[in-house]
Amino acid sequence: MTHPEMKRCFATIPEASQLMQAGAMGRGERSSCSTWASGEDRRPARDLIRLPGLKPGEDVEIQFTGIRPGEKLFEELATDEEHADKTKHPKIFVGRFRPCDWDELQTKMDELKACTDGADDATVRQR
Repeated sequence: MTHPEMKRCFATIPEASQLMQAGAMGRGERSSCSTWASGEDRRPARDLIRLPGLKPGEDVEIQFTGIRPGEKLFEELATDEEHADKTKHPKIFVGRFRPCDWDELQTKMDELKACTDGADDATVRQR
């Protein structure tokens, strides 16, 4: 595992499909994105250890490898620059994001493509 405080939420295929359908039926305006607040931190490694009746940390040692560059301990629904508005569904929010500057995006995409064409893996990961 990467870090003891790392939190990840997973969705099943039906849950992800329902989110997509709810977002499409909702207020799918430009510059918006539906997000799902699962509210449940799942720890799959510990769950897998418990399946056969073993105890994490006792029967099976858990080693922490450290966070990788750019990796977060948790994912926020929206940043300070964005807003997550409530919907009729208690677990679905509609994010309001700042409109994209398409010229700026095209410039960044061109830079990224140049990095991939040059096989500059470190720069690609950084961007």
